[in-house]
Amino acid sequence: MGDSLLQILLLGVFALNTTFSTVLEGYKRGAGNMMFSAVVLSLLISFTSGNIRNSPFIEDVNTITRASNEIGFKVLSDLPKTKNVFLSPISISMTMGLVYSGARNATAEEIQATMQFPSDVTHAFKTILDFCETTRRKKPTSSLSNGNG
Repeated sequence: MGDSLLQILLLGVFALNTTFSTVLEGYKRGAGNMMFSAVVLSLLISFTSGNIRNSPFIEDVNTITRASNEIGFKVLSDLPKTKNVFLSPISISMTMGLVYSGARNATAEEIQATMQFPSDVTHAFKTILDFCETTRRKKPTSSLSNGNG
């Protein structure tokens, strides 16, 4: 249960910790269908996660997820409502995390405040990326076959 569940958790990083008020905000901003799916995924994860909930990995993911959710909604609200748009809040956060890592003084403070990054954002992203790499290297425990009998 552990690794595959954490993989699902990472795939649903945008949905993690979504509250009802956040869902309503998503509907107001035109992201209703995506948010419905996100809430369903979040509920499934919360009901099945069991003993992994208090791990340092989950704390890092939660911190980055909250920041990613906020910036994703901010960007989404600024985009035209008449077009279909795809965006990746975690990609935006990771890119700004790289910029933040090289920034100093006032620039670093402004990025941290805007992106709502934790003080140790580098460690949080490293934890997430290390998990992704470890998961990628593992051999799948199940396979999908297709045959025309």
